[in-house]
Amino acid sequence: MKISSRQVFWLMFTFELGDMILLMISPTIQDAKQDAWIAHIIASLLGVFIVYIAIKVAQSFPELSFVQFSKKRSEDGSG
Repeated sequence: MKISSRQVFWLMFTFELGDMILLMISPTIQDAKQDAWIAHIIASLLGVFIVYIAIKVAQSFPELSFVQFSKKRSEDGSG
């Protein structure tokens, strides 16, 4: 499974857009008030980390899709 730079861009863009929408209506933002930007940065960094892990898995197992990789890991008992 190869991920192009364009696909990574759209993956990050859609994640960040959804994250931003959820944070805008979140009770956490209402409680945080002027410090809401900290919650957004933490959520964004977590999203970047998740995408980084997905890219590394895709690079390590280019012949498998993410679903195939997940099945392989669960069948091996190491997942």
